[in-house]
Amino acid sequence: METPQAVRAIIELKISELKNEIRYQLTRNLTEDGRSLIYTIAYWAKQVMFNNEYKYNKQLFDYLEIFYNDLPVLLVDFTRLQTILGEIKFFYNPEYKEHMK
Repeated sequence: METPQAVRAIIELKISELKNEIRYQLTRNLTEDGRSLIYTIAYWAKQVMFNNEYKYNKQLFDYLEIFYNDLPVLLVDFTRLQTILGEIKFFYNPEYKEHMK
């Protein structure tokens, strides 16, 4: 599904914020599971940016819910990351994209 230009710009901005938060999280004293989650989120962002070029993908969208639910279980300082993922989930949602057309 093609992404409207305005939504794409917002998602690009949020992914940029996500990259900065990932860098911050990797400087923290994380457990192996927490570090694994951070690497997985980084890989997910790469898929959205490069492989799909910000186009909607149901599988990638479904992973957002999994990440969102895993944050409080695997990380201590997760509030900022949770906020960013929640915002990406809102704008990456196909229903929101249909509304923007």
